[in-house]
Amino acid sequence: MIPSAPLPVPRITVRPDAPALDTPLEIRLESFPPGAAVTVRTGMRDLQGRRWAARASFVVGDDGCVELASQVASGEPVELGLAFLEGLADAEAVAAAAIPVERIQGPVLLVSAGQDKGWPSRALSEIAVDRLRRAGHPYPVEHLVYEATELASQGPGVLLASGGTPEANASARADAWLRTRQFLSQHLGG
Repeated sequence: MIPSAPLPVPRITVRPDAPALDTPLEIRLESFPPGAAVTVRTGMRDLQGRRWAARASFVVGDDGCVELASQVASGEPVELGLAFLEGLADAEAVAAAAIPVERIQGPVLLVSAGQDKGWPSRALSEIAVDRLRRAGHPYPVEHLVYEATELASQGPGVLLASGGTPEANASARADAWLRTRQFLSQHLGG
């Protein structure tokens, strides 16, 4: 029998230990299997008792570590949309963060991407459309969804993970621009 070394225990390090509310955190995952998919979840209640939650998924590097700051610094894509998913399951949090779309005094056009990795544009737009319809919004409401695309732009200095194919994205952007112009022309008389 060949003696084996004990496997390292995966650990998560968060620094600083007792941060102020506006202090950025450094989160590092160590001793995970290289290439493994890891999801980090966190949550809290604010001073008004509202629940806030976030999650992010990563692929462990060859060194067994994940460090978001190094992903950003090295230009690796960061899929921000994952941080929204758990919060969308919390009806109280969604209601607390809602934009009062019912107050809009005119036509509404929403454009969403089915493969948007930056944020859940389709799900949030569908919430807005549903709220407008339930409120009896008297103006036209259109929601364009481009299934095989991502329409989000990149952030300054950070490569955001995106979805879709270059061809589908280009086609959707051209069509969305044309339909936006048509919508504005029809409803603003231009």
